Amino acid sequence: MAMARHPALLAPLLLLLVVSHLPSSAPATTGPTGNLLAKADDNATSSSSPLTLAPSVRRDDEKTKNAASKEDKEEDDDDDKGDDREKKDKEEKEKEKEEEEKKKEKEEENGLVSFTNGTGSYKGMAREFVNGHNKLRARYGVPPMKWDNKLARHARRWSNAMRKDCVLKHSGSNYGESVYASKNGWNATAKDALWSWSDEEPLYDKLTGNCTGGRHFRECGHFALMVREKNRKIGCGRAECYKGGVFITCNYYLLDHD
Repeated sequence: MAMARHPALLAPLLLLLVVSHLPSSAPATTGPTGNLLAKADDNATSSSSPLTLAPSVRRDDEKTKNAASKEDKEEDDDDDKGDDREKKDKEEKEKEKEEEEKKKEKEEENGLVSFTNGTGSYKGMAREFVNGHNKLRARYGVPPMKWDNKLARHARRWSNAMRKDCVLKHSGSNYGESVYASKNGWNATAKDALWSWSDEEPLYDKLTGNCTGGRHFRECGHFALMVREKNRKIGCGRAECYKGGVFITCNYYLLDHD
């Protein structure tokens, strides 16, 4: 009853009760602002930690480096092979150039003139060889021949190889082969070789496909190759010899399946 009459004494007592019930370790910051600051600290801590790669990532990286190193090595090898090819091509061109120069020197010495400009081949030469063969083959009732680039390439190489001395000689290949050599000038053509080989016709036995009277095959072999029924393809080459003269080679497939 006495306290009711003196309300001024109640205020200090209530304040003392409130203070005594407060928690001793209240957080320094609460609410949204406090949460943001806490997250910022966490991010700062995590960002400062060192970065490490998983083992699988390191292995993939090593494989990539090894593959790149292998590709670089292969590229270097290809470059070396390319350099070797270029060197070989260059040497061949230089050799051909030297041969042409020698030939021109011989031209000046002997007064020779090449209507093929030293190449040996001329326009219509292949057709001249084929038509000449087929004209004879028609008389013997056998199928016509066709031009073959592989045979022609071999024939051309052998003719070029014989330019130095122009000696009548066979290459020793597995093809059927007829050769012709002229000694005067560079004017001999496919027709000259065909006429020369056709001169052997009187010695050729159509029934046996060999020479008559037991003669050696070399006495009629050039003509025999021209009219042999199983010979269906031909390739020829022509070269002009350094000291004058022309060397001609014609090749034929001997096997049926060729």
